[in-house]
Amino acid sequence: MAARVLSYGDVLLREGDLALLDPPNWFNDQLISFFFELLSREEGVAVCGPRPGQWQELDAFLAPLQVAKRQLVLFALNNNTDSTAANGGSH
Repeated sequence: MAARVLSYGDVLLREGDLALLDPPNWFNDQLISFFFELLSREEGVAVCGPRPGQWQELDAFLAPLQVAKRQLVLFALNNNTDSTAANGGSH
């Protein structure tokens, strides 16, 4: 397991996550979650990160975010068409 680099809020970044910041790599869920964790601390911003990626009912995710009171709402969406396959698709 890669060494821990940073723990911030609910997110733990490891060396392998940071290595993805070098081209030509793609961001993983941990990097996106870290960025969203930073943004979530800004007033007027609501985020729904990559982990709850498959939604049955959008209302279940929107209600706690209080979107009517926000200036910006960000979602990490995944294009995986097979909801039974883990780690598929891209954001």
